[in-house]
Amino acid sequence: MNTTATSTTTTVRRARTGRLAVAGLAFAAASLMVGCSTSGRPSDTAKGPTTKAIAAKTTAGTDAADAILTTGTNAPDGVAEEPVAKAPVVEAPAPEAPAPTPAPAPTPAPSPAPAPTPAPAPAPHAPAPHAPKPVIYSFDTPENIDCHNGDFQMFSASWTTQNATKTTISIDGPGLYKTYGPNDSDSLPFNCSTPHTFLLTAYGPGGKVSKSITLQPRNVQQPPTDDTDADPAQGDL
Repeated sequence: MNTTATSTTTTVRRARTGRLAVAGLAFAAASLMVGCSTSGRPSDTAKGPTTKAIAAKTTAGTDAADAILTTGTNAPDGVAEEPVAKAPVVEAPAPEAPAPTPAPAPTPAPSPAPAPTPAPAPAPHAPAPHAPKPVIYSFDTPENIDCHNGDFQMFSASWTTQNATKTTISIDGPGLYKTYGPNDSDSLPFNCSTPHTFLLTAYGPGGKVSKSITLQPRNVQQPPTDDTDADPAQGDL
């Protein structure tokens, strides 16, 4: 664009200079013709060009220069034609379309954390389902305890069970005397002063079961009386 403007300006200046030169020449010729006509030669005045004709030529020369300057057409005969450079038409590049701005990806909303599930409370110990209940098949002891040789005696007892894992013996109440296997035997104490109750309990996955036996003392020794201990000989005295 700058090169084209410079060429156009140069052409205009050259045309303007040519126009001024032609106008100067025309004015000089007119002055010369007027001088000759005033020197006393009227006949020459009629033959030569008049002042109006010279002015007309001067005007024609100026118009030719203007035509060169404005339209770039050919100058009249006798006037050198100067080439006028035409500015090349430069097409402005089409503006580039702006690149599309990518839409921001939606931020996923955080999912709420699941509430912790409380651990179930342990169930109380219960027998296994469908477990058979223990059974006491036998609990063998003497029918009673012979106490003829003292107040404190020992007697043998034995028992058998089924579906049991252990057994216990209690004497005269819930207090535990001893723990045994499912089928066992032992020597148990007996005080001949009173009867005593022996409780056998069998434990197993299906629960527990008990059986008791009450034993009576027999041949209990009586304490000596005063009459028995007295000496008969002393009674005669």
